[in-house]
Amino acid sequence: MFFIASFCAIKLTSTKEPVYSETSMYQLIVPNKYKEVLILYPSFGGTTATVKKSSQLVEKALDAQIAVIILKWNSYLFLNLQEQEEIGNLLYTILEKMDAVKKDIYIGGFSSGGNLAMQTGRCLTSMRQAELAVKGVLIVDSPLDLVQFYRNCQKIIKDTNTSEARYLLHYLERKLGTPQLGLEHYKIFSPCINEIDYVENCKFKNTELVFYTEPARAFKKKNYSQDFEDTNSFQLQLLWKTLSNLDFKVSYIETVNKGYRIGGIRAPHSWSIIDVDAIIGWIKYKKKPPSNILK
Repeated sequence: MFFIASFCAIKLTSTKEPVYSETSMYQLIVPNKYKEVLILYPSFGGTTATVKKSSQLVEKALDAQIAVIILKWNSYLFLNLQEQEEIGNLLYTILEKMDAVKKDIYIGGFSSGGNLAMQTGRCLTSMRQAELAVKGVLIVDSPLDLVQFYRNCQKIIKDTNTSEARYLLHYLERKLGTPQLGLEHYKIFSPCINEIDYVENCKFKNTELVFYTEPARAFKKKNYSQDFEDTNSFQLQLLWKTLSNLDFKVSYIETVNKGYRIGGIRAPHSWSIIDVDAIIGWIKYKKKPPSNILK
């Protein structure tokens, strides 16, 4: 649980070096002159270090004079209503201390962190609609459809019975129940449910969404026994089509052979799939990343 009282005062100086501030809840890096703020969530089990090491996003954001907040909220697939309010208040307090409430705010996350980024974007725009300008939400290969994610876990357990899939399935059942009996709970906390075209939690009035994913169909079939319909790529593609048809601002980018972890390990599900320069251009110069679907 967050405690706003633990917020550390941020002292901005005239030094050309970025100012660092860190608590148990976040790491903040503030360039001397900044006009935008990028808020990032790690993946499930990720850290501030993995966010910074897995791509050049943080490094290039700072080079472009974009302030960065990395949240240490790394063991959740979604936020309940109390957690959403608490993290919304925390971020508003940080932004207020930075004198950044009126600056352009962008929020992003990888994997489960993308789910939290989506919820946080919605929370901030609803809580502080007249004050905050959440310009964009970046989703990096996230399981936004928790109903499908539940079923994917069931399939993995049936095929391989991995401990990770069992843990995540039990997590969802403990928090939300099963989709068959608790669909209304899933409608509250899942960013989308594609099979019933439920996208209410992804609707933003003035915020642009950018989805990155790497289908890597042959790799995932060989290594994970996943068909395309079982992947986050498929769910993000469906969501992109639905939101586009409803005239919301959304881009969908599929990458090819971009996903590698540190050490050169092939990993289509990773921070490394993003085009960092395109994201910086989106944040800094408002250049829309081009949508692209592989044929």
